[in-house]
Amino acid sequence: MNIDPEFVVSSHAQLRDIVGPVDEHIAAKSIDHIDQYCATFIDHAPFVLIASRAGDALLDISPKSDAPGFVSVLNENWLAILDRPGNARHDTYENIFADNAVALLFLIPGRNDTLRIAGRATLTEDPKPAEQFAIRGRVPTFVLLIEVHEAFMHCTKCGIRSGLWRPEAWPDTAAVPSLAEAYMADARISMPIDEMEAELRRDEKEELY
Repeated sequence: MNIDPEFVVSSHAQLRDIVGPVDEHIAAKSIDHIDQYCATFIDHAPFVLIASRAGDALLDISPKSDAPGFVSVLNENWLAILDRPGNARHDTYENIFADNAVALLFLIPGRNDTLRIAGRATLTEDPKPAEQFAIRGRVPTFVLLIEVHEAFMHCTKCGIRSGLWRPEAWPDTAAVPSLAEAYMADARISMPIDEMEAELRRDEKEELY
């Protein structure tokens, strides 16, 4: 893609010349700890996205989820996120060995506002914090500890514009390839599509915890 350099926005000053200064109330909403409002939001959130930086400097975003409360507020400066079975890539864990800076975005179904947190991550296999998260007798292998450096609530505009929680606003996905189709194409897997679909359904049923 050819990018016309004449129109490239390349500095803080240029950006602010275009959009204007940040409202003082918006600028002041960022805090360096988990207050009661953040803690309550986290306690009700079943879904969080975690951004981390890989060794090749590319960014990665990984979803984590479970019943509300799966992210534990240990105190105003620390969070604990349990590990559940996934695809075993463990991209987030691999990334923090090179750079342990992470950012989190918490979502609550039906709420258009979100919670943003930035901090530093440590991976532990200490069984003591993990045991409280056992399901069906299976204790998580790891717990990701987050030292919070910044936290703030994000406004509702993105949720409203997307219609994320309004089924009548959802797009028709009939033309979107299935996960099985994408896996087979990207990983160059040679097997009948129905076998791949069955394998994914089995994984969803038997490897959720």
